[in-house]
Amino acid sequence: MTPQDVTVEFYVSLRSGEINEESVTAAHSQEPDSFAVHYQLEGGLRISCGGAEVELDDTLFWMIPALCFDATVVLQQEDSFTQAAWSNGDEYKMRREADRIIVEIEDFEPLSCPDGPLQAALLAAGKRFITAAKTIWPDAMTEDRNQLHARCEAAEAALLTAS
Repeated sequence: MTPQDVTVEFYVSLRSGEINEESVTAAHSQEPDSFAVHYQLEGGLRISCGGAEVELDDTLFWMIPALCFDATVVLQQEDSFTQAAWSNGDEYKMRREADRIIVEIEDFEPLSCPDGPLQAALLAAGKRFITAAKTIWPDAMTEDRNQLHARCEAAEAALLTAS
């Protein structure tokens, strides 16, 4: 991994343990009751850059659209984005310093990532979450109460405008 490489992955926290994004669909087929209430499902985002990493934990249907989609839109217009966590007292912050975004959360050293690659990786993780969610909660995703699709489209448009 070079200093410019950025990865963003989501994971699900179940009673049986942490499930990485590649295993979510399989875990759902083994433990469907653990996925029953989609809006309360806990998990997180793991952001890695240049050998350092931060983990942001919260309710997935709150955190994913905020950090993967809304942050991208806001950071095209402003130099900072702050999101209060839903399920804990944390506050997630992203702020621009020149061509880098600094990700800040309690209990972790601030993580400095290149702006464009971080925002692209966040958007890609959010899209992968939508894909998994469509498989696990097809009815809820059809209703799209959290407006995941519209928020994703806004982030895509923001990134295209920035290019």
